Amino acid sequence: FHEYLPLKQYAIKTFSFAFNVKKEVAAHIGQTVEWVEANKLNPVIRHLLQWYGTEYAKGERGTDVWIKELDAEIAKIPEPAIILIPDLRFLEEAAWIRRKGGVIIRIEKEGQVNDDLHSSETELDKIRADFRLYNNGKDKRAYAMECRWVCDFAKQQLKL
Repeated sequence: FHEYLPLKQYAIKTFSFAFNVKKEVAAHIGQTVEWVEANKLNPVIRHLLQWYGTEYAKGERGTDVWIKELDAEIAKIPEPAIILIPDLRFLEEAAWIRRKGGVIIRIEKEGQVNDDLHSSETELDKIRADFRLYNNGKDKRAYAMECRWVCDFAKQQLKL
């Protein structure tokens, strides 16, 4: 989306709910965040990230632990800014984004099947998206047009 947004007027920053999960897991297992990111599809690392981020940290520190951490990070950037968060997974995260005036865009990939039954993989299906983009991996022009349309709409709504 970066290429369709007004780069000159606003800072565009990408943040992640999962970054601090990865950072904490990396510290606990004696690795770097980069290593965790590179190995996140390994079943052992994937389950560790899911357990730590959802069952452990949310259970010990509250269901909004990662929202609070992300909110604190975003508060440090200069205003105004356009914030992109590509890893929305939970209803409380969606509610927070909407309270902040955000728009939720779901990108669906043709043929992508997710058979992981962990709540971090299934709850996102309950989130109502403001827009849905369909990426079949073949028609790059159609996908680019959809991205441009969504960004134009967002610019209009946000008066950018």
